[in-house]
Amino acid sequence: MNNKSEYLKNELIQKHRSFIQKNNPSNFFICSQNLEISNYIKIFINSESNNNTLYLYGNDGIGKTHLIGSLISEKSDCLYIDTSDFINTYYEYQKLEKDFSELTNWFLTFNLIIFDSIDLIKDKPNIKQLLETYIKNSGKQKIISIGINNSQPYEFKIIKQLPDPNINDLQIITSKFLSSYNSNIRLTKAALNYLSSILGNNIQTIVNKLINWLVIFGNPNSLTPIGIEDLNKTLKIDLHNHKQVQEICKKLNINAKDLISKTRTQKIVFKRDIAIYLLKKKLLLTHETIGILLNKKHSTISHSIKKIEEKIKDPIFKQYLETFF
Repeated sequence: MNNKSEYLKNELIQKHRSFIQKNNPSNFFICSQNLEISNYIKIFINSESNNNTLYLYGNDGIGKTHLIGSLISEKSDCLYIDTSDFINTYYEYQKLEKDFSELTNWFLTFNLIIFDSIDLIKDKPNIKQLLETYIKNSGKQKIISIGINNSQPYEFKIIKQLPDPNINDLQIITSKFLSSYNSNIRLTKAALNYLSSILGNNIQTIVNKLINWLVIFGNPNSLTPIGIEDLNKTLKIDLHNHKQVQEICKKLNINAKDLISKTRTQKIVFKRDIAIYLLKKKLLLTHETIGILLNKKHSTISHSIKKIEEKIKDPIFKQYLETFF
């Protein structure tokens, strides 16, 4: 049994090391969105204050976990635990009929411990109570908990929110990521604005989409900055494979190619108007971005949106649109 419990501890250590390897300062990009929070948490980690518990929350995928990883990468006296691993380890100890306090006492040997995805315990009262008891009896140990909801599960002494990145932040993240991936990749300012505007504000999604785009685009064979037209050739492929765009096309019973076609049949035009409206209102794409992606003029995009805004006054049609997402 002792060998099994030691194995479980070593498994947590290995996961911590993998986390640090993946989330470190070399691939974390500072911008206005995270600068203040980053500086604050850096001070919190290294201070001797009695305010030793901090809850960091914010929307999914905006860089909370990566931020923490970048700040603890050089610290040897800390442990990062995803709450799902905490839960699984608890159940393993139950199977062993072993006192879980052995593990929590081991946790206390670290000066700093991070519990990520704390929201996972909201429907697990026994584990929630166990973790609450641990936090109350942790003494001077620093504890950081990461979650999505602003209603934190425990009485943490410090609560901080990581805001969503704005368009300038997205441009910085996009530019630095591309540069770190390949120093030869340079975008025109217009192309950078365009790329940032269509990727959304979920940083995890942005990175995944950029990787997919780079696979499609390949390595540039010249130092000429990449413009919007070059991006559009590859991003159209990405748009057509986008999950939400697929949902729109499926519900409208049209192909993605119908969105960019010049077909003027009434049925296709109406469905295209709906798609344009949803791209604007649901995916929050700009007129310019939609126009470039669908090869339509700005006036065409505006006209389509106005037609649907008029049509949406019909409560039945409005209810129909609300079924898309």
